[in-house]
Amino acid sequence: MRATFHVVSEPGARRRLVVRGGQVARFGRSEWADYSFPDDAAMADVHFVVECGETSVTLRDLGTGAATLWNGAPTAGTLLRTGDRVTAGRTTWLVELEDVPVEAAGDGSESRGAAAAQPSQTAREWIEFLTYLGVDDEALEVPQDGQTADDLVAAFIEKEQFATAAQLRAHQLQARGAVWWGYETAAQRGIDRLPVPQRAALTAVRNWVARPSEAERRVCEGQAIAVDYNGPGGLLTAAAFFSGENVASPDCPTPIPPDPRLPGRLVTAMLLMEAAETQGEEQAAVWKRFLAAAKQMLAGPISWPEPPAASVA
Repeated sequence: MRATFHVVSEPGARRRLVVRGGQVARFGRSEWADYSFPDDAAMADVHFVVECGETSVTLRDLGTGAATLWNGAPTAGTLLRTGDRVTAGRTTWLVELEDVPVEAAGDGSESRGAAAAQPSQTAREWIEFLTYLGVDDEALEVPQDGQTADDLVAAFIEKEQFATAAQLRAHQLQARGAVWWGYETAAQRGIDRLPVPQRAALTAVRNWVARPSEAERRVCEGQAIAVDYNGPGGLLTAAAFFSGENVASPDCPTPIPPDPRLPGRLVTAMLLMEAAETQGEEQAAVWKRFLAAAKQMLAGPISWPEPPAASVA
């Protein structure tokens, strides 16, 4: 499994740190830390440790006297889940877990590899999170104290801010789940209606969702280029491609990590297009149907497609 820590304490921050299965990573201000934040004078030299195991990710405070905050409260140690916030000094990270097995949900909830349901949060925390996602400014006026993700999505629907609701759901589903959400939305309207290149791109999307390997991701890259990143096939193959850790060409010696928000934004763009092209149904009804499908996926477990026999190894 993998844990990604997104810095969200600074406006426009883009830094993200990845801790992979089997890794123990130290966070702090000094060069002794694996992940160092030398400009944060309020952080201890080595402030806390993250241990990423096969089925869980553990945060452990090192008892330096400078508190480590977990969702706003001091902690000596805890299991982390998607949506948690960790603060040390003046720096706050948003936690995102990937490839989480169902049995890792120790409190009876299901993790499914998609984001677990977020706990209720303050309006300020939601605004901070939405700012990180890059939503429209008007969406920042919606959050209230004590809202869960479902509450916030319902509020966005009431105000007909459907794209923002979709972007939040796409983030909760994570890249694979969000892309599958988009594929199933396109499939409901009928894939046969689309030109052959678009159908080929959507086949690549389905194959990647069924078997999210590096080879299948690169096939999606080729299909996205082939359709010039247009249409449902182009947007979803691009979302699959940008889900990886490196968007540089395979022969490039220096990896280039993509913006982790890109898959959700591309899926949202695809949904906007599908909603606009849906005939005989009011837009509000279309969006409510799309978003109800995402909520059902989050309730899980998600039914992933079977890998095709001829899929790329």
